[in-house]
Amino acid sequence: MDIPVLIPALNPDETLLALIDGMSELGFQNIIIVDDGSRADCRHIFEKADNKGCTILTHAANLGKGRALKTGLNYIYLKFKDLKGVITADCDGQHKVEDIKKVADAFSKNPQNITLGVRKFGKQVPIRSLLGNVLTKQVFRFLIGIRISDTQSGLRAFPRSIVPHLIKLYGEKYEYETNVLIYAKKFGLRICEVPIETIYAKNNKLSHFNPFLDSILIYFLFLKFLFSSVSAGLVDFVIFVAAYKISRSILFGIITARVISSLVNFFANKELVFRDKGKISAKVFKYYLLAVILMSISYTSIVLMHTAFGMNVIIAKILVEIMLFLVSFSVQRDIIFKNKI
Repeated sequence: MDIPVLIPALNPDETLLALIDGMSELGFQNIIIVDDGSRADCRHIFEKADNKGCTILTHAANLGKGRALKTGLNYIYLKFKDLKGVITADCDGQHKVEDIKKVADAFSKNPQNITLGVRKFGKQVPIRSLLGNVLTKQVFRFLIGIRISDTQSGLRAFPRSIVPHLIKLYGEKYEYETNVLIYAKKFGLRICEVPIETIYAKNNKLSHFNPFLDSILIYFLFLKFLFSSVSAGLVDFVIFVAAYKISRSILFGIITARVISSLVNFFANKELVFRDKGKISAKVFKYYLLAVILMSISYTSIVLMHTAFGMNVIIAKILVEIMLFLVSFSVQRDIIFKNKI
């Protein structure tokens, strides 16, 4: 099997060598290992891996799993110019060699898609993995808009065509793998899932995932999606209240507030949240078309709640904007700032 397998490794033990032997027996010919600044007492592991025919790339210091993956992806892209893609796998015994082959076989049938080896999470899963997977899966579904069974799986296959884009993605540690899935959605790439066995060697003690620090980095990627809209919403609310108090006109307050807050929201979303590099003219037209539609809905709803039900205008404004927030976020994520590679 000629598809290269990329394995980032930090302080590995004999488990890595057993994985290499298993892959070799199944026909994997190109195994690339990135030594991400491992301790000196692990050097013999990499020497043995080298003797087994693996390619070893070395970081002088520990730079993080994301950086190790980018280092390996860059090497593979330049070295293997005629191959359809690359597989990434972990070195800590969480992936059976049969499952790596299963992902490779599934990818070979649909090499234009990302193939993801997904595990099932039951009562036997260590708490640190529950934190890093189950909760993240639900947050990912809500904010990013796609269902992925295992957001933290390191067993993945990527088309060669998207590798340069993966190399440029920000993220140096575990958040990078989440970021890859976010950008897969952004660029309209299909993610195919392949069920694999759930394994936690030595109760997952070999994993270098820090359930506190690394979770913060992962959720920070999600929180930035909310920050822009919440900030613009606060600007919109403050200006609406001020304009309404002055004019006593709901329509004047909504228009004044939306014109100013929309400028804040548009440029923050384009440059900071969705990191969109497309032509601004097309994005502006779609964005303000959405703004006009939402503003009309907002005005109609507030007037109806105020006149028909006697609700306070300010309270009605808060309730309506909370409901429209999710609509606005979804449309911007999936239509306005969606790009193609």
